[in-house]
Amino acid sequence: MLQWLAMADLLRKALNGLRALAEDRRRGAAEIADRAAAYGMPGRRVDGMDVSAVYDAVGEAVGRARKGEGPSLIECKTYRYYDH
Repeated sequence: MLQWLAMADLLRKALNGLRALAEDRRRGAAEIADRAAAYGMPGRRVDGMDVSAVYDAVGEAVGRARKGEGPSLIECKTYRYYDH
């Protein structure tokens, strides 16, 4: 029997890096959140610069996990304004 971990994965994707552009060319699915379906979990894309959108998405994912409905994947699209 397949068992799920109660978890919510949050991924941050910086849109302004050259590496991000190269990775998009290699992937089959252009959006990371679209790949979640292949693992039987919901995937959601949110504006990572919008704190309330991220808060709401994480709240929904945590709620699903607490109800035993399995993991969720959240892709937050952000911009990095400064170097590392």
